[in-house]
Amino acid sequence: MAACNQRYYNEVIEIGVDKFTRAYSPKNRYGMMSTQIAESMNSVLLDLRKLPIAALVEQIRDMMRNWFHNRCTITNRLRSDLTPTTDNHILKRVEPSYKCIIRPISYHRYNVAENQNNSIVDIQAKTCGCCGWDLEKLPCRHAFACARYASIHVPTMCSNYYRYDCLREAYRREINPLPHAQNWVVPDQVRNILVRPWKVRSLPRRPKKSRYRSCIEKAKQKKCSKCDLKEQNKRSCRKPVSDASIKTKHPRNCSVCHKQGHNRQTCQDRPSTDQTFDASTANDTDTDS
Repeated sequence: MAACNQRYYNEVIEIGVDKFTRAYSPKNRYGMMSTQIAESMNSVLLDLRKLPIAALVEQIRDMMRNWFHNRCTITNRLRSDLTPTTDNHILKRVEPSYKCIIRPISYHRYNVAENQNNSIVDIQAKTCGCCGWDLEKLPCRHAFACARYASIHVPTMCSNYYRYDCLREAYRREINPLPHAQNWVVPDQVRNILVRPWKVRSLPRRPKKSRYRSCIEKAKQKKCSKCDLKEQNKRSCRKPVSDASIKTKHPRNCSVCHKQGHNRQTCQDRPSTDQTFDASTANDTDTDS
């Protein structure tokens, strides 16, 4: 960055590298960019928005019950110490760990050499010089090489949040349905509340169901399929349809000679009517005989 623009580099250093980088942050940050939970719920509840509030809440409850039951069933079938996603991350670091050279410093500290770079791995503190183990709480390739050298079980080097027990505990609770309305215990202060209708008059047009887009999102621009212009569509386009465009988009073959550019009626290789009549007469004669 300093070689490209020194002024921008100075501004970034003045702000502080720990404010926008994960490696230099004093706190643990989530390193995966994902959409908000509200966006995911909006896409799931797209067809349920038209329901009343009570029915909408009941549908959400039933949906969450189904999610928890399915995930609880999957977690009960697991027999590994780590979650399946964590196992995949660990397996990707097995092959690069064989390129590391281990030089033990003490009982729990090792010097790992890789491509003329040295990293100090502390098994007891669960830290590495590359900061990969510190940030992800998963053993990096250097720590994996040390675990193989010291015969240490790899799942013990991972954080408890990646373990199977933590995943099963997350979906252990049950979501029960509501009892019948006659069995509800409603306080008197709630019964005395008088709910009045809204004073806001609804608009005459159809209510909007789709969400409001932010200023960052751009709407998808539609273009004409004939002239590729964005200001019009196929129906409002005044450009005549040429034969070349028809042939390129929808080529038609003759059913007699299987060539393009004409059909069966205008085909020159089509048999005449007299030949067809003679052939049919000959077939009838052979049948009678």
